[in-house]
Order: sequence, then structure tokens, then C-alpha cells
Amino acid sequence: MNLKLRFCDQSPSYKETLKKFDAAVNRGVPIVALRTSTHAFSGIPKDSPFAKWNWNNKGGFGKQVLGETWVDHWGKHKSEATRGIIEPSAKDDPILRGVADVFGTTDVYEAHPPADAKILLRGQSLAGMKPTDAPADYKRKNQGINDPMMPVAWTREVKNDAGTVNRVLCTTMAAASDLPNEGLRRLVVNGVLWGLKMDVPAKTDVTIPGEYKPTMYGFGGNQKGLKPADFTLDAPIPPKAAESK
Repeated sequence: MNLKLRFCDQSPSYKETLKKFDAAVNRGVPIVALRTSTHAFSGIPKDSPFAKWNWNNKGGFGKQVLGETWVDHWGKHKSEATRGIIEPSAKDDPILRGVADVFGTTDVYEAHPPADAKILLRGQSLAGMKPTDAPADYKRKNQGINDPMMPVAWTREVKNDAGTVNRVLCTTMAAASDLPNEGLRRLVVNGVLWGLKMDVPAKTDVTIPGEYKPTMYGFGGNQKGLKPADFTLDAPIPPKAAESK
């Protein structure tokens, strides 16, 4: 999940969408949540049984299930990239098998997962947007920007309303522009295998099939006019899609 889902009374299908999502959660499906998933839901009407999921309702789905909601940009947005640092106590976790050199152009989010979360990666804010840039060095909210570093990936096992348990991997990295990084892709794929209680190989194959050229994150930066057929492996993505009418 890497979308902000906004619902309103003018959207007749939102109730059915939420029912299906809720049913899946209550079945105990594993959840792999990327970047803005921490604040995925907004605008669910107050009289809906799912209003509790709105990110600004006591943290919503992010806080209740994933372990954190939207707090703030910790690093400087669009000018300080993130280097993923493996948490020493988690170095033997199966999700981290083969994971190395994690880097993303997105900034570190402020995040304070609960005590039941297992931290896998912390985010080192860099002084620029390249993986070779030095760590940032300044004060933020009366502490060093990297002292301590914020968690950027963690797991939880959460009992839901139906009494089943969801295995959760949450990372505040993994916007589209982060996923060219092999280490980060491997973290996500390993998380899927872990969530399904499948064996995680020593080095999962995370080769990108076909061409992958994501646009920079941000509002209004998407390429317009693209259709599902443009994303088949035998149809290279146009360098610049035509503007939609």
C-alpha cells in the first residue's frame, strides 16, 4: 500500500472497498506497508465503522496496525536522502537476508514505533541526494538529526479485531524513486515471503523485469495519459507520455 486513499460521500464504492479491505485484515493476511501507508486513509465519514482508520483520528490505521502514523519529515524533504542502516540486533532477521547498501532519495520520516515493534533498519539522513553524500549534521528537536537515527523499517505481529494475527512489515522508505535500489527491493520481497511464512532465500532474486524509470515523488509529478498496456514487459514505457485531455 503506497497510496493515500481519500473517500467522500460522492464516491459510491468506498463502502464496498473498505469492507473488502477490512475483511482481508480480519482474515489475518500479512501486510507490507510502504512509505505513505502510515497515513493511508483520510476523509472516511465520521459515521462509518472505518472512521477509526483516518490518519488524523488518533493515528488511524497507521498507528493502530502498522505502528506509526504521519508525524513529520525528519530529514529535509527533497534535499536529504536516506541511507538504510541495519539495526545490529536484527542483523540475523530473515527479512534482512542479502540486504545491503540500502539507499533512497526520499527523506527520513519521524517515526516512533511501539515497544512491540522489531526495528530492522534506521535511516541515516544524508547531507545531499546521492548515496556517497556524508551524513547530515545539525540539531532537530533538541537532538542530532542522526543521534539517534529514526527507524525506517520494522515488523510487528498484531492481533486484529477478529482475533487473528497480521504479520506486518512497515517501511517509511520505498517510494517509486527508491525502488531502483536493490537492497530495498530485497527487503520488500523478503518481507512478503516472511509474511506468508515462506522460506526466505539467502539472496532473493529481485531483478527488475523490463524497464523501470520512476518519476520523482511529489504532487502532480506523475506521467499523464498512461494505460495498463503501457506497462507490459514487451511494451517499453514511453519516455514522456502524452498529456491527458
